[in-house]
Amino acid sequence: MPMLPIARCFLLAKTLLVVSFVAMLWACGGGGTKAPSSDPPVTGGPGTIPGTDPGATASADSVQLLVSSQTMPSAGGNQVDVTAVVLNANGRALTDKAVTLAVVDPAISGRAFLTNVPDKTDIKGLLVGTLNLGTYKANRTITIRATADSATTTNTVDVVGTNITISGATSLVSNAITPITVSLKDSGGNPLQGETVTLTSAQGNALSSAAPLTNRNGQVVVDVTGTRAGTDTITATALGASSTTSIVVSGSDFSFASPSPPSNTDVAVNTDQEIKIRWREGNVPQNGLAVALSATRGTVTVTSVGGKTDAAGELTATIRSTSAGPTTVQASAPGGSPSTSLNFIFVT
Repeated sequence: MPMLPIARCFLLAKTLLVVSFVAMLWACGGGGTKAPSSDPPVTGGPGTIPGTDPGATASADSVQLLVSSQTMPSAGGNQVDVTAVVLNANGRALTDKAVTLAVVDPAISGRAFLTNVPDKTDIKGLLVGTLNLGTYKANRTITIRATADSATTTNTVDVVGTNITISGATSLVSNAITPITVSLKDSGGNPLQGETVTLTSAQGNALSSAAPLTNRNGQVVVDVTGTRAGTDTITATALGASSTTSIVVSGSDFSFASPSPPSNTDVAVNTDQEIKIRWREGNVPQNGLAVALSATRGTVTVTSVGGKTDAAGELTATIRSTSAGPTTVQASAPGGSPSTSLNFIFVT
């Protein structure tokens, strides 16, 4: 083989070197068109995960706010996890993004509060805090607000379980008095002391107190006076809880207005003892009505003008006996109802 000139040898070596370099670049993917990968790209730099972007400089487009439970028992002891997710315009969670969580609680004192709240979202693009009830036991709705840049959103948690009950008589006669007991407890059945209970009467019957404070047993006792006839609804409200009870007030006030004391009064024989009947319906005096009177001992004589009730709804009579011993005076409206009775003792 003939020897090549030195210049041609150098040219051949250079050409082989270039071909080898191009082949190496092709093998490493540095040239040509690479087929797209089916895997999603990983962006955001070191420490991020697929579907997230760094948030320190990126702008928040929206915020999602999640809670681990929509309710909290009023007795306390339960916490709710609150999770904020900050998203950019592409719907990707932002890591290392500053988020502000705030609680809006209607409680005047003992409000709900957040703990363990970091300043920024974590490697997964989440910011997680803990909602605590506080000392206020009322049923209510607590609002949590999350804000990142100009994006904001809210979610709510309801405090539940505080309850109020009413016990007592379900009927009474007009102008009579009956007590009712109101009990206030939290979701765990614990009595709530020192809380104001608001009481109302739909019919306007008299209440001894409209806003009493509960005692150490979580109770208040209130007297109801039947001044309005008909079925009344008594409502008790406290700490976001409410309860009702019905009391039927008899429309008839048919009673002895005198003597006083009205029953078992000693009366001397052969002496007139005045008696007075009062008749009202729905607190309205019944005027010009007859009343039937009788006695098991002695004689009853009606002294009212015309023998009927006057404008005040009253009828006056006397009773006299010639013999000693007990007697029962019976008074009744025509037809026998309403009626009432009174006891006397005639003495010598």
